Amino acid sequence: MPTRRMIEPAIWQSESMGRLTIRQRLMFIGMFSNADDQGRLRASAPVIRSMIFPFDDISLSEVESDIMAIEREKCIMLYTVEGPRYAQVTNWWKYQQHQWAYPSLIPKADEWSDSLRFRQNNEVITENWREKSPSIDQYRIDTRKALGKGLGKDKAKAKPKTPNGAAKPPIPAAVIAYKESAFKYPNKSLYEMLDQRVGRDPERVSFWGSVVKEYIALGWNPTNIVGQLEWFDRNELPHKNGNGRSGNGSSPSNALAALERMKERHNGDK
Repeated sequence: MPTRRMIEPAIWQSESMGRLTIRQRLMFIGMFSNADDQGRLRASAPVIRSMIFPFDDISLSEVESDIMAIEREKCIMLYTVEGPRYAQVTNWWKYQQHQWAYPSLIPKADEWSDSLRFRQNNEVITENWREKSPSIDQYRIDTRKALGKGLGKDKAKAKPKTPNGAAKPPIPAAVIAYKESAFKYPNKSLYEMLDQRVGRDPERVSFWGSVVKEYIALGWNPTNIVGQLEWFDRNELPHKNGNGRSGNGSSPSNALAALERMKERHNGDK
């Protein structure tokens, strides 16, 4: 039985989601909302329609077309086992933060590894399990709760001190590369994610900086770290402007001028 699932806020700025229609985005959210603890569900058009759109007049051919569009964006992996077709949510363990995960009644795809943690006969069974880190937003909430517990309003706002006067951890190379390209630091809550996604290999870090610079120069929002990471993960430099058009329109030149102004302000603050 599926339980409540988390919708990562980054989904709304994801370029892969942006390539789907509004109905397809809703279908994908409905699919992972109804998936079992391992991120799997039946993926036939009649089942999906009855599960997600029971009150809507949508044809089975339209539902099937939407399922295939979601697969093309690699949001799900479709596979068959002895006839029935199933879907595996591909980034299931990246975004869903379970305390417990029971075995699936649906057969898994070839070369797919499940993560299990469940109680059986007063014993906790674990297999391929690792503690899931909280989402960025949940981390902020939990931190505020921890700081505010038993403290006054002013004390709750105080920043936690580094224990024993220890030195602060170094700023990740990916964060520095972003700052050198965008002329400002990203939100500190993103430091760990950038360090993990970009890594510390000098060539990859340098490429990440180029992605950020091109992304801004082509007119996209410089704070959209998720969008920039999608280009980075595909090993591509951004090559379209903010309206989705290539060419020499006004947006890229305006963005370049803005980037130059950011650079001038940055140099003036030194």
